[in-house]
Amino acid sequence: MTASSVLPPAPASSGGARPPLLSPELPAVPNAFRRDLPKIYTRELAELIFVNPYCRISDVVDVGIAKRQSASVYLKALVDIGLLEDAKTGRENLYINSALLSLLRDRTPSRFK
Repeated sequence: MTASSVLPPAPASSGGARPPLLSPELPAVPNAFRRDLPKIYTRELAELIFVNPYCRISDVVDVGIAKRQSASVYLKALVDIGLLEDAKTGRENLYINSALLSLLRDRTPSRFK
């Protein structure tokens, strides 16, 4: 499974092109990721951390980006530069994209809050 296989299909009217994954409010995030961590930056990893507001090590492994140990190192490096926050949930760590989470929270219609 690849990162593009977990993304929603493009609307039919767009001619097959996928709509932009990142919001205009977050343009500096992938640039900071690419600039600060060029050795681990991949388009697939950047897409993966913006599909959901959280990510697990197993998500990185399942998409085929890295094996478990490397996936852990990659996500911890993203925590170190401030792109993700880590939270322990039971035996597993969640890596939370707080910028994306707050963007989603701010855009949620008031009837769902």
